[in-house]
Amino acid sequence: MTTIMTFEGHSIPNDYFRFTQYGLRYLAEQNGFRVVRINPQGGRFLVLAKELQILWPRLIKKREIIWLYYLIFSLPLFILNLILFLLDFLDKDKNLTLNYECIFSKITK
Repeated sequence: MTTIMTFEGHSIPNDYFRFTQYGLRYLAEQNGFRVVRINPQGGRFLVLAKELQILWPRLIKKREIIWLYYLIFSLPLFILNLILFLLDFLDKDKNLTLNYECIFSKITK
């Protein structure tokens, strides 16, 4: 299972009611699943890359000129995203992540 969670955790480790790693663990355990692992997919740098990539297309109101944006900024955005991808190892805790990859197994009685 993967979840969407591009927001930083609050009240760690007691943030149970959003799709944080703590909330996912709580939901799994409360519903009879054993948590095999919960891994963040990316850290702050990948979140920044994603947000920069979608910022201007969301702000541009005229759909006719979006192609111009992509024509001009595709290569610079690719280079920036590559740099941010390579820097992502610097974020050790990955508390702000794109999403979580969860592997649970059902507890059988």
